[in-house]
Amino acid sequence: MVEQRNAYLGGADGAPPLPPPGGYHGARRASTGLDAAAGLIPASGEVSYAAPDAEKKTVSVLGLVALSATVLFVLVLLLLMGAGGTDAVYGASMIVLQFVVIGVIVAALLTPAGRMLGAIALAVTLVFNVATVGAMGALRSAATHAYDGTKTEKQKHEEAYPGVKGFRTTTSSTGHRWRTCRPKATS
Repeated sequence: MVEQRNAYLGGADGAPPLPPPGGYHGARRASTGLDAAAGLIPASGEVSYAAPDAEKKTVSVLGLVALSATVLFVLVLLLLMGAGGTDAVYGASMIVLQFVVIGVIVAALLTPAGRMLGAIALAVTLVFNVATVGAMGALRSAATHAYDGTKTEKQKHEEAYPGVKGFRTTTSSTGHRWRTCRPKATS
């Protein structure tokens, strides 16, 4: 059986082993300080640090156009929601307007200078588009009573009276409802 040697000497449990006498082959001492951490050669003599010139960031025209188009689009959505124009929101012209706004936003996102304004425009557009179109969809469902989807009156009647054939519900002009039986026609 092979006997294992203890790599650590003298009560230094958990510590790495000591380097060999004379150090490792090719090892150099690292200079200390921020310059060494950045990989710069230490400067000789007195060093003075000056603040770099503050570069003025330019705002992209495309980013401003994207943000402006978003603001106008959001205003149109809010006005349509306030006026109850659900048909206009679901129309073809509104879909084209949405594609135009998204196209301008994507173009702004692809330019480095307009990336920040494009991201802001995208976030605002998505939030207001989801909020207003979702609210309008709920209002439209409530106004048209289209909760069950698109069912005909016959399908609604058959669901109301399952298994009963020949009965129909009649509603008078005063709003009273009654069921009548249709006898089968004999030939």
